[in-house]
Amino acid sequence: MWTLEARGELDAAALREAELAAGGLTVFERAVPSYTHAALVALARAGRVAGVVSQNVDGLHVVSGLPREQLAELHGNLFVEACDACGHEAVRPFEIRSVGCRPTGRRCDRCGGPYRDTALDWDQPLPPRHLKRADAWTARCDLSLCLGTSLQMEPATALAVRCARRRKASRGRVVIVNLQPTRVDRLAALMIRAPVDTVMRLVMRRLALPLPYTAFTRSAEGQVGVVRTGRQRASVRLRGADGAGPCRGVGEVAVHLAADTAPPGQPVWRGPLYDPARPATGEVADVDLSRWADTGAVAVVVLTRAGETTVLARVAVPAWPVPDDVEAGDRPKRARRMHRDSFPTATAPFTVPLHTIHYDDV
Repeated sequence: MWTLEARGELDAAALREAELAAGGLTVFERAVPSYTHAALVALARAGRVAGVVSQNVDGLHVVSGLPREQLAELHGNLFVEACDACGHEAVRPFEIRSVGCRPTGRRCDRCGGPYRDTALDWDQPLPPRHLKRADAWTARCDLSLCLGTSLQMEPATALAVRCARRRKASRGRVVIVNLQPTRVDRLAALMIRAPVDTVMRLVMRRLALPLPYTAFTRSAEGQVGVVRTGRQRASVRLRGADGAGPCRGVGEVAVHLAADTAPPGQPVWRGPLYDPARPATGEVADVDLSRWADTGAVAVVVLTRAGETTVLARVAVPAWPVPDDVEAGDRPKRARRMHRDSFPTATAPFTVPLHTIHYDDV
């Protein structure tokens, strides 16, 4: 991406069109781990890799299954937000669409403090916790394997140089795998001009280590809810994993009403799950559910994609609570407000596989 941008070949309009075609998913939310990501997970599990220092913000090392304690993300992560108060880091299944350590509007899962994004802007200091990890691994490693990096950004260059200067003690060798020359080539014990995935396949074959998985599926997550919106109306809402905006990347859905064990009947609503014009509440249907209350009915949300249908979730329609001290024909405003606010929200999560990549086993 950065290479295309430097050449003036990065088409922002084309990226926006691709995002809309993918149901609103960003390029980072659509991305899947490469063979090298999977190989690093296998090497870490086998005790061959002490830690991975990353300059990427795409979150793919976390998605691939690499333990966070074995990962130092020097430039942050677009899918991680950190608490201002206690420092707790929360990994999200959705991209946090801001950079520069700005408030995200969410509160800490542990202490209630405000969350901020963790993706750094150009003039911001590196996260101390992650930099400390990278320094510690550099100080004691036997081998620093630099994969697919030009080593032009500090402190990644300094880490490689520091490691290379320890090689007189037969430690700290640096191996660089990159298609273009780097600033540290003269200090490297070995330079390999080849694609990283190609090299890592040979490494895994030589070590006779299998990948932790032979295929990887990136999914969209969301939540279906039945929420009271009026005296005798309720809304069926489908929201994204962030709990606020509409779910993205899924396609067309239909909302049916059925008995708890019955197959879905005729839909009461049908339409695309992601619509840029739809309000950010994620509301997709406002239907009259009053005659299904207290009947054991469920709202069935069905996804249709590539000619196949999948039930995303079945959410029970809650009973209508009526305050005991209010007569049916005499409902003052206060009582109507009580009636509406006391309606329980029924929710159910769902996960939809979006894209699967298969790795060539070695």
